[in-house]
Amino acid sequence: MGLLTHLTENDYEVSMSLACSCDFDPADFDSWWEGPGKLQLMPVLGRRKKCCACGSLINPGDEVFKFHRYRHIKSDIEERIYGDYAVPLAAAYTCEECSDLISAVEDLGMCYSLDEPIKDQVAEYMEAVRAYEMHIKKNPGKADEWSIEDFIGC
Repeated sequence: MGLLTHLTENDYEVSMSLACSCDFDPADFDSWWEGPGKLQLMPVLGRRKKCCACGSLINPGDEVFKFHRYRHIKSDIEERIYGDYAVPLAAAYTCEECSDLISAVEDLGMCYSLDEPIKDQVAEYMEAVRAYEMHIKKNPGKADEWSIEDFIGC
């Protein structure tokens, strides 16, 4: 993946898609999502939907997370229709496997992006954890000085 860049014999620079903070300002983005809330059953729609996190097809009745998506208002007409908050877009869904990964990421207190596959984001995190463990093995005297949160930049 090329996630880690070797700096010195004992130090690494880590870059991840997962974020330690969930704070964001919708004004900084063209569109955004809210959710996921609780697991729910995929509704019966005209046809199957694709998982927004991995692209696999979701069958009606599968357990999914539903994400409400929005974009900024672009005209006076939209503002009269939707108010001054946002224009709702079609909901996005994650398959059961990606929903489980999202739950695990949230349990860690981290945030994720629906713009990149969640499996890739979790793999990056695991690579960072392995690098942290390797760093501690190489520097056992510094084990009390470092935590995984420090290592990944939280």
